[in-house]
Amino acid sequence: MAPERGFRLIQQFVEEQPIYAKSWAICVGINEYQGGQGRLANAVNDAKAVAQLLRDTHCFEEVHTLYDSEATRSAITALLSDELPACTGQHDRLIFFFAGHGVTRQRVRGEGYRGYLIPANAESGKYADYIEMGELARACADIPAKHIFFILDCCFSGVAAVAARSEATPPKVLDDPYLRRITKKHAWQILTAGDSDDAVADSGLRPGHSVFTSVLLDGLAGAADTNSDGLMTATDLSAYVKPLVTLQSQVATGRSQVPFAGYLAGSGQGEFAFLLPTAELKAKVAGNAPAKPPENIVLSRRQIACPIDFDWITIPAGDFLMGS
Repeated sequence: MAPERGFRLIQQFVEEQPIYAKSWAICVGINEYQGGQGRLANAVNDAKAVAQLLRDTHCFEEVHTLYDSEATRSAITALLSDELPACTGQHDRLIFFFAGHGVTRQRVRGEGYRGYLIPANAESGKYADYIEMGELARACADIPAKHIFFILDCCFSGVAAVAARSEATPPKVLDDPYLRRITKKHAWQILTAGDSDDAVADSGLRPGHSVFTSVLLDGLAGAADTNSDGLMTATDLSAYVKPLVTLQSQVATGRSQVPFAGYLAGSGQGEFAFLLPTAELKAKVAGNAPAKPPENIVLSRRQIACPIDFDWITIPAGDFLMGS
C-alpha cells in the first residue's frame, strides 16, 4: 500500500502588539506639611485612590508613591531628574499625579504667572523650597517616555502651556487611523484642578476625596469614555472632568473651580491614551476570550503559523452538478 500523503493548511492568526512597552505613574499626596503650610484632609486619600486605580484598572506596572513626609523636594525631583530619565523607554507612558498645596506667583516684569508645587518639607513663603512648574516641563525633555500626563490637584500653578488644539473626530473602531496617529507622536499634557483665580476645594461630595479627584476617579474608571469604544484619551478625560468639577464644586463649597487642560510647550501632536476592557473590545481583539489588559491596544499585527490537519478522501471521476 502506497504511503498516505498528508496535507497541512497553514491558518493565519493575529497577535496583539501594545502601543506602550511599560506604564509608569508617580502619585504624590501630602496632608501633613512641616513648614507652616495648612494641613489638608484628603490629599493622601486622593493619591492612594489614583495609584490603586491605575494599577487595577489600567494595569500600570510601575506605580511609585510618595505620601506626607516622603514627598520632599529632593525625593520628587530625584524621580523626575534622575530615576525616570534612566528607567523609562521611548515607547512608555507616564502619569505624574500630585495632590497637595500649590501657589502662583505673579511676575514682577512681564505678563503672566509662575506656578509652584509645594513639597512636604518646604518652608512657607520660601520659593527656593518649592518645585517650579518649569522644572516639570523641562523634565519632559529628559524623560524618554513618549506620552507624559501631569494631573495636579492643587491650586492653579501657572504653566507654560499652549492652547489645546481642536480635537479630531473620535475613532469608531480601535484600529482607526486616528488612533495610530495620536499614539505614534509624543505628547506632554496637563490637567489641573482649577484655573488661575480658583481656590481648589479639598473636600467634595464624595467623602474622603476632593471635588476634582472624585470626578477624576470616575472618569478614569471609564465614565470619560463617552462613546463606549474602549478608547479614552487625556483630552477625553479633561472634557469629562471640567464641567462636572465646575458644577460639583459650586454645590459643595458655594464657589466654582474650573479645571485647566492643555499641552506643555514643546509637546508633539500625540495623545496620552487609555484602553478600557469593554464588551466591544472583547469581541474585537479576542473573540470569546477575556479582554486583554488595558495597555494592549491593537495597532499593528504580526502573523503566526498554526497548522491544521485535514483527512483526505478519494472521489471517483465523473460528472458533478453544483450542490451535489
